[in-house]
Amino acid sequence: MKKKCLFCGTEFEPINGSSSYCPESDCYKKAKKARQKIVDDLIKLIRKGLYKNFKFFNELLPSIDNTSILLETAIQRGFDEHAFYKTAIDKSNNITWYNCGNYIFSIQQKNGIKYLVIYKN
Repeated sequence: MKKKCLFCGTEFEPINGSSSYCPESDCYKKAKKARQKIVDDLIKLIRKGLYKNFKFFNELLPSIDNTSILLETAIQRGFDEHAFYKTAIDKSNNITWYNCGNYIFSIQQKNGIKYLVIYKN
């Protein structure tokens, strides 16, 4: 029973039942390289977002302290609310905190206005 190579689409006779790529070509290696590029590009995107947030936070809080800024202003200045690597929930206040380096931040709403609250520890 012939199969189609998942990389190039060429029909081939599989050596075993689980073969998915042409047996005598570089298709497996090329497919693996393509998958790795996707992962590498994703990591670059994540690192870029984390770095932008860290740089922004460092401008606002160069030393141990806390501050808040209008969320809209923060976004205009390059803040990315999705660029963080860990969350913690303060159950007593029902606030979710996000980590970015040695900064934690949350988005809180007061009187219908959203603020970015940042702490450096």
